[in-house]
Amino acid sequence: MVWGTTVPTAMGYAQVAGLPVQMGLYASIAALTCYAIFGTSSLLKVETSPSMSIMSAVIITLLARGDVNYYISLSAALAVIIGIMLIIAAIARMGFLSDFMAKPVIVGFLFGLALIVIIQQIPKLFGVESQFGTGLMQAWDFLLSLSEINWITLSISVVSFAILILMRRFFPRFPAALLVIGISVLAVSIFNLTQYGVALVGYIPGGLPSFQIPAIRPGDIIYLSLGGIAMLFVTLGESLGTARTFASGRRNRIDANQELLALGAANLGAGLFQGFAVGGNPSTTSSFNAARSKTQLASLFTAAILILTIILRVDLIGRTPQAVVSVVVIISISHLMQSGIMRRFYHTRKTDFILAMIALLGVLVLGIFPGLVISVLLSLLAVLYHSSQPRISVLGKLPHHEGYADIEENPEIILYPGILILRPNVPLFFANANLVQANIINLVHGTPQPTRSIILDLSASNDLDIAVTDMLSGLIKDLSQDDMQVMIADAGSSTIIQLKNAKVINLLPTGKVYRNIQEAIDAALNPIQAQD
Repeated sequence: MVWGTTVPTAMGYAQVAGLPVQMGLYASIAALTCYAIFGTSSLLKVETSPSMSIMSAVIITLLARGDVNYYISLSAALAVIIGIMLIIAAIARMGFLSDFMAKPVIVGFLFGLALIVIIQQIPKLFGVESQFGTGLMQAWDFLLSLSEINWITLSISVVSFAILILMRRFFPRFPAALLVIGISVLAVSIFNLTQYGVALVGYIPGGLPSFQIPAIRPGDIIYLSLGGIAMLFVTLGESLGTARTFASGRRNRIDANQELLALGAANLGAGLFQGFAVGGNPSTTSSFNAARSKTQLASLFTAAILILTIILRVDLIGRTPQAVVSVVVIISISHLMQSGIMRRFYHTRKTDFILAMIALLGVLVLGIFPGLVISVLLSLLAVLYHSSQPRISVLGKLPHHEGYADIEENPEIILYPGILILRPNVPLFFANANLVQANIINLVHGTPQPTRSIILDLSASNDLDIAVTDMLSGLIKDLSQDDMQVMIADAGSSTIIQLKNAKVINLLPTGKVYRNIQEAIDAALNPIQAQD
């Protein structure tokens, strides 16, 4: 089953990348093998992927200028560059990059990316030439060429769609793509469909790929590196997101830094063995999961079968109609159009839905890389917005318990007269420092009872910049003029050092930071003992 899924999608995504289909097979062999050795997910399948294929094509097309051989070299070089960057990121322990892009933005971007790939494949379903440009431009060009439809090709497409959809519904574990390819190859051979203008995949050279360092112009390395950085963010979001989804409930811990290394090795191997950029493929991973695959041995087995395919039966693959490959690509990539998640965004949080739609429309209207820039900026703005809109919880003691909790969530909470316990629920930094100060002052002056002591729980902040320490200094001074003391509790060691360096501790009533809230309360209730 897994071979029947991998071969058609590898061929299809190679065509999406603008490359000969055998390069998809080469890339999949190297990627499946390398990830199986270095990866931490027992199920994730790293091979040719829709996002990496289409983005690779966009980057390479401008540099190759119609030179087919140089296009192939650039594609391999891009994979090598991405691999090197991922390995460097792994050594620098930058696994946090996988969480940088907000989920709504990733969902919207990949939705738009899937629509562009589908728009690119539609002309092949009708037997007409596809054009370049943004998704909307390609759709318009297709409409203008409807008079050139090849009806035999369209018939093959319709039958292929019908078989794949019916098989997926009634026999989900059967390799339907392999069945469609087999039937189409048989039809081509029996009815000589090429004489009716049916385009085939074409000649595929036999033999295994050789180790080869891509030869490109030095000046192109910078451009490829910039494009590689953009692709790195996408493959991390897609690959690690897929790995974590399938690891849920399996006690399979995903190590983000090790995943960087594994994805880097997969791309490096793909590029050095005449392939192109690769990433986690959610569709193939789902197929492996449906086949009850539990370890990466399935990836190694699939790689071995792909090698045998290239050696023994590559001539038959070349007789596959291009329309069939496009059908397989469309069916495979449709999982990226997560309309269910988009509906959930709309009904649960309109802001997330808007972020997803902006990313989606940015890709469709402006193109893939302008859309990616918009997506990254949206993610950054989302992080800054949420961090700059801090919620400050008023805490109280839980009855029959040593812990403290938000009074809004626990109405039975115990409060201490004259003591106000506050906890900012996000890390403090320059963008939210002034707002935190204003909110604290409003809470202090909004309490019905006079307040003598304000205890700040800084457990959410591990790094205080100058703006925050200046804010704390000003807050302590302002409240002291109203005969109120500020006490700090539950701060980490690095936070305490920063408070000492900024001389904030010198302004505290006892000149110390308390280990926990209870210790600070005891000091507030017994100020003489606390001074001692």
